[in-house]
Amino acid sequence: MNKIPNTENYFAFYNLDVDLNLDEQLLRNTYLQYTKQFHPDFFTLNKEEHDLALKISSYNNDAYRVLSHFERRVAYFLKLKEMLKEGEKAQFAANFLMDVMDYNEALEAAIAAGNPEALLDLKKSFTERKETYISAISMLAHKWSYDKTNTAYLIDMKNQFQELSYFNNLLSKLA
Repeated sequence: MNKIPNTENYFAFYNLDVDLNLDEQLLRNTYLQYTKQFHPDFFTLNKEEHDLALKISSYNNDAYRVLSHFERRVAYFLKLKEMLKEGEKAQFAANFLMDVMDYNEALEAAIAAGNPEALLDLKKSFTERKETYISAISMLAHKWSYDKTNTAYLIDMKNQFQELSYFNNLLSKLA
């Protein structure tokens, strides 16, 4: 079997810097290269190599699924940077919580009334908020790329990401 990629983390697996701003074409090309190079069907004569190819192939698919999608990449990045921890409760500003409460009430009212126009308006509003958060996270990621010692960018990214999650939940109620 050829040289086995680094499985320390998904970025290392593809020889990428741990950074949200990555070369998506390079990511895709490396994914496709590994898909061909480590396809289990090419290692049917040796059980050990076949099992290893299965593991690498599975890791390749998982890594690509995460890194090729911006929001999943942000979550993974923040976990690597130990900014998001399993079971950790998010802390939100009071005005954000009030906004979310208002949105939930409006959503419940529109659903109860069976008002398709109101539901479309809410969906548009939630989508706009989501796009605003994604833009803010992207901007913070660019700033962090140039000043990786400034943890304030990571903290702000985490806060923006956690608020974004609320809007993803609201949008999922409209699906």
